[in-house]
Amino acid sequence: MAGEVYSKLITSKNPKVMNASSRNGLKIDRIIIHHNATTNKNTAMNTWVQGGPANTSAHYEVTPTEIIGCVGEQYAAWHAGGTGGSDVPRIASPNQRSIGIENLNSTGGPGWKVDPKTVANCARLVADICKRYGIPLDRKHVLGHNEVTATACPGGLDVDEVVRLAKKGGTSVAKPTYYKAKGLYEVIAPQINGYRDIGFKQKRAVRFVKGTRFYAEPEKYGKITRFKTSMGYFSSNKAFVKFIKAID
Repeated sequence: MAGEVYSKLITSKNPKVMNASSRNGLKIDRIIIHHNATTNKNTAMNTWVQGGPANTSAHYEVTPTEIIGCVGEQYAAWHAGGTGGSDVPRIASPNQRSIGIENLNSTGGPGWKVDPKTVANCARLVADICKRYGIPLDRKHVLGHNEVTATACPGGLDVDEVVRLAKKGGTSVAKPTYYKAKGLYEVIAPQINGYRDIGFKQKRAVRFVKGTRFYAEPEKYGKITRFKTSMGYFSSNKAFVKFIKAID
């Protein structure tokens, strides 16, 4: 969808078209917290793609090192409407009045734990959303999915902790750091994707898998840095790549 509105905290935008609909004029006054119920972020996000069988989606996907925009805030994502029948949402029109944040699990079931860095990034995003929309930063307005509909979501994620960290204004939040030197680098994440543009809006088919070494030159993009290579633009996030040696 064109002109999507996201927090300035996002590290990237998922280029796929996700399930979404109109807010029908309702004001955003809630944030609803979810867990992925998987340790694979792409598995989670791929279920939200428009036309898929799941009929679900979320505005954001959060990991220990990323905040990924998936559905623009001006649209209703399909994350808390209930499953029908006796599963009636406890607040009216939950999708139309809320922003949904999904969080990657660090372990599988039954515990479905969430990495503390993911929780911290979620808190950082919650604080930003509350500030921009004038939403009170409290447990009446920041809810777990299970407080809205009949579900075990958000698993092992402690929403009280999210709110506590958000109230600290980000002082305990994990912020990504970036390499800024020209040189040879090696991928330490499972893979990093290439993009045609520094804003990561036009994804390329090329990707570097774990162990790939490549030469890169840093370029500033707002407050962060991207890598420019002969194959396109890539992330310079220190959680994804490591420095090997400098080049002239």
